[in-house]
Amino acid sequence: MISIFFDRTPLLRFVIPFIIGIAIGGHIEISFWSLSFVMFFFFLIFFVCIIWLRKQASYKWRFVPGIVFVLSVVAFGMFYIQMRKPIVLNSKAKSDIVVKIISGLGETSKSLKYNVELVGSHDSVINNFIGHTGRLYLNKESLDQHPLPGDIWFVSGQLISFESPRIPFMFDYSDYLKKNRISFQFISFSGSCYYLKTTQSFDLFIFCAKIKRQLMQLFADYGMVHEERAVLNALFLGDKSELSVDQKEHFATAGAMHLLAVSGLHVGIIYLLAGFLLNAGGLKRKRLVKVICIVLMLWGYAILTGFSPSVMRASIMFSMMEVGHLLKRRMNIFNVISASLLIILLLDPLAIYSIGFWLSHVAVVSIILFYPLINRLFTFEFIPFKWIWSLFSVSIAAQVGTFPLGIAIFHEFPVYFIISNLLLIPIVAPILTLAILSVMFHFSSFLSIMLIGCLSDLLRFLNNSVEWIEGLPNSLWSHLYMDWYQVALIYLGLIFVLMFRESWHLKYIRYLVLVVLFLGFSFQINHWSKPNQLLVVAPLRGNPVVNFIDHDRNTVYVNRDVSVRNIEYHLKGLWSYYKAPVDFEVISNDSFPDLPVIFDHWGACSVLFVRKDVEWPSNKLSQSINWIIFDHVPMQSVDELELIIDFDKIIVPGSWNKDEKGKWLQENSSHAEKIYLLEENEALIIKETTYWHKLNKILFGNMVGLSLNLR
Repeated sequence: MISIFFDRTPLLRFVIPFIIGIAIGGHIEISFWSLSFVMFFFFLIFFVCIIWLRKQASYKWRFVPGIVFVLSVVAFGMFYIQMRKPIVLNSKAKSDIVVKIISGLGETSKSLKYNVELVGSHDSVINNFIGHTGRLYLNKESLDQHPLPGDIWFVSGQLISFESPRIPFMFDYSDYLKKNRISFQFISFSGSCYYLKTTQSFDLFIFCAKIKRQLMQLFADYGMVHEERAVLNALFLGDKSELSVDQKEHFATAGAMHLLAVSGLHVGIIYLLAGFLLNAGGLKRKRLVKVICIVLMLWGYAILTGFSPSVMRASIMFSMMEVGHLLKRRMNIFNVISASLLIILLLDPLAIYSIGFWLSHVAVVSIILFYPLINRLFTFEFIPFKWIWSLFSVSIAAQVGTFPLGIAIFHEFPVYFIISNLLLIPIVAPILTLAILSVMFHFSSFLSIMLIGCLSDLLRFLNNSVEWIEGLPNSLWSHLYMDWYQVALIYLGLIFVLMFRESWHLKYIRYLVLVVLFLGFSFQINHWSKPNQLLVVAPLRGNPVVNFIDHDRNTVYVNRDVSVRNIEYHLKGLWSYYKAPVDFEVISNDSFPDLPVIFDHWGACSVLFVRKDVEWPSNKLSQSINWIIFDHVPMQSVDELELIIDFDKIIVPGSWNKDEKGKWLQENSSHAEKIYLLEENEALIIKETTYWHKLNKILFGNMVGLSLNLR
């Protein structure tokens, strides 16, 4: 069956090894010339094999050209990703630069974020990156006016280096920027940036950014509030920069985040609307003109929304379908999907690292394969019930294929995604239709007021519905973790289900049972291997954070007020991996008593986290401490601390002031055995007693101690 599938979808024979080659080439460093030689060598061998087999016509060796061809395409993928790899300006140097504003990306509490193009600098090293795209952070207090797309600005400030996170399992934002071809990051000094001029040259992306800005201003002029405009900006134009963090969390928890990411759903609605308008305009019988208009509309929308992988996938597929219908050619849907994969990766091989790229294609494949099976489970004659069941079936089918990726990457699962889809998807089409009509009839104040008023009501309903779904009990399962081999096993199991459904051979059920047993055993092994208790000392924005985790409690101690979102952003991946409790408590300086906080219940160990303004007692403390963690350079020497308290080790976080830390370490060099030094941004993880250790102790009587993991 698999061989028949590949015979009917020949493009997959090229796409799969091409993806494998890109994945391998993206993780290993091989010289450009070596890869060129290997690639041309394999292609040469392939053509030699083809010529030889044509002359010999040997059936016995027919598989050789296939193997050589696969190796040739893998080598080509490795060569291509090496040729298209991004380069970054990884420096912390202070400098003056001139940039061209491409688009706004929202704001933080102190800065405005922009996508910019480097125009020039007095630094010769930075000048090597002229024309490259970067991220610019402008201090709000120093701005007399906000930059607009196409403006040229002079900025004095400092480059931000691309540093990988030292906290285990934390999202690697620097790597994310690199794979989105962001070559530099720059933050301005206060009062050191100003507007120079506006560029007169045409730039497609700047042109689209200006159109988006004008459209949002149009909706604002007719009374649409910011919260509704932010959702419309994301849903209609693919720009999420105006969304607040709360709005993003509401949609993510409700399982409706895909509505805000312009995707195949939105492009499909545009496609149907374009066909309807063109038919109404009298082009129904002029097939060629209609196809050209539809394709231009689809790609115009793709350009306007920023060429995201999901939009490109949908635009490619709908364009190929229209061309196929025009030429009256039958099209294999999997060949179309393969063509989409190939075209996107040829345009940008780094798309392989985009979660949107994979979720979009996997969702379509999953709907094609599983929707017919689910939809046939029940049959309804009543049209509304039939339509609801169809939408339900599509939602389940899409989730079947995407949930392993969602858990592996986001570590969470929205429980009420079906309610979200049934309630919210039907209003996406009216929202997009009203948005387009509002733009088309913006010259009429009367029509604009009516259309935008209706649009605002729908957006308000959308926001309120999302907040209601988020408020339902247990709306989000968090701190889920899945290894990539487990993801692969789930997809293998789904393949066996489909193969059994196609052939009804019981051997596929046996294979499925084996996969399920192995998968269940792997989850149990992971559960047993996790420690009962965990102590983490991690850096967070230059300050140490102490996190205690056990089965019933997840407590975070910080030396100053830090937002809950910031803590969760840094530690969420680690919590998911170690199955930490979802509810966590944050204790900051304001919560500290007069004496330092003592973890006197952490297994056999006690840990002291010392704040800066702690007042030590005059008498020696009776409590013996294993670990002392200072959030600052202590005023006391090791000898003086030993007169106050008995302890085993002092943990020195990398967040200490470098000069003060060096001086203190030098003064206490005679007590090096008492000091545990962490490098800058390094995290310390102390584990105690895993299930394996418990079993080992029961069986063999071994002593169980603490294990240290340095990350």
